[in-house]
Amino acid sequence: MSDAAAKGPLVFQIGFNRCATGAFFKLFQNSGVTSLHHCGRKHRMAGDMTLLNVNPQKVIDRNLRRGRPPVEGLERYTAFFDMEYTDQRRRIENYRYFERFAEAYPDALFIMNTRDKDDWLKSRIAHNDGKYLSKMTELYGMTQKEVVESWAEHYDAHTEQVEAYFGRHSDRCLWFDLDRDDVDKAVRFFTPHYRLNTKRWKQSHPTDWTTIVASYAVNLHGAYAATQMQARKDVRLPAE
Repeated sequence: MSDAAAKGPLVFQIGFNRCATGAFFKLFQNSGVTSLHHCGRKHRMAGDMTLLNVNPQKVIDRNLRRGRPPVEGLERYTAFFDMEYTDQRRRIENYRYFERFAEAYPDALFIMNTRDKDDWLKSRIAHNDGKYLSKMTELYGMTQKEVVESWAEHYDAHTEQVEAYFGRHSDRCLWFDLDRDDVDKAVRFFTPHYRLNTKRWKQSHPTDWTTIVASYAVNLHGAYAATQMQARKDVRLPAE
């Protein structure tokens, strides 16, 4: 039996980035659940050298492509957050393959973290001062408008796929809407297995949209108009 299995069921966050993946990571990690966020930068910064020459998202991607257990080689970790990676040549989105994780680990639990779609799009557009969006345009050879539209389509498709597989009230998958749900909902869901310390959860983080949002404004109909719009919105979210 692996260390992860001995501690409790594996946990996989299968919602989107820019939806408090970092806050969930800190909630679990600081509650004694050995957790992994994205490519392990936070671990390396904390002096963990086991990931010095290892990109965990590439490990998971390779396992999935070879038909191996998804987190083979990463058994020391119990909870996995922000399972994606992008470089100049390719984009890895391991969270999309939640069915493979569910089948490989029948006792695993999942977090479908989500938020208002337009707010999510704005957050992605502004992420890393617009460099995240620019990287996607270069990788896919698409315009900014086309990339953002593809994000909107993915948001809908992925949400529908997760709901079709788990349902909205599954005992295996926590649906967590950052605009509506309190951290206590997560605590209750995981209580049979883990005691999460709510003091580690940053309940409110004002997001200031006074900066230019990568020259694109998202309207409520999903159209994206080129503009130098400044928008301000206070969003009560856990900090990323």
